[in-house]
Amino acid sequence: MAMAQLSTLLPQLSVPVCPKAVQLAALRQACRRFCLDTEWWKEDLSPISSVSKQANYTLTPGYADVEFVRVLRVRVDGTTRLERTWCITQGNVLTLAPAPDRDGRTIEVRVVYGPRPDCAEVVDELLARWGDTIAAAADAALMGNAQAAGNPVQWFNPQGAAYREDVYRDGVFRAKSEMLSQMQSGPVDVEKRSFFL
Repeated sequence: MAMAQLSTLLPQLSVPVCPKAVQLAALRQACRRFCLDTEWWKEDLSPISSVSKQANYTLTPGYADVEFVRVLRVRVDGTTRLERTWCITQGNVLTLAPAPDRDGRTIEVRVVYGPRPDCAEVVDELLARWGDTIAAAADAALMGNAQAAGNPVQWFNPQGAAYREDVYRDGVFRAKSEMLSQMQSGPVDVEKRSFFL
């Protein structure tokens, strides 16, 4: 996927008197918060080819500025493995139990990504779709910072912070609702049958 700079959201913030570096730090935190709150950023890692009797496989993020929030699914040769048959340990090591019984089995892993605290860029689709929500969270954090009240250039605004927090929460609700609707299967028809003893 194409990447986009978080700094492209700076014009959407409502605190122009706040230094740009502080605004960018707030955007980083807001983007991370959104990804943790919604688990919106999901992707399949590049498939791994198994080695016979090898149980451990190191997972590598597909981007520089991200980390794994969690692993959603593990498949081996197209068959989904139950969660009790795999685990993730420190260093992003996937352990399969039992280990694959031969070389060349295809291991597919679906993960949830989150940006690192110092991230500079994320997938452009995230900013295109949810940039306004992320900007609202950054605004809420900046406007709600009581320490800014003592700053000669004030951007402390509790009412504005509360409003922008509401905008953020509405965006999170919409994101979760969309993802939930995507996970739902279509209508299920149930045929009633009679059973005779």
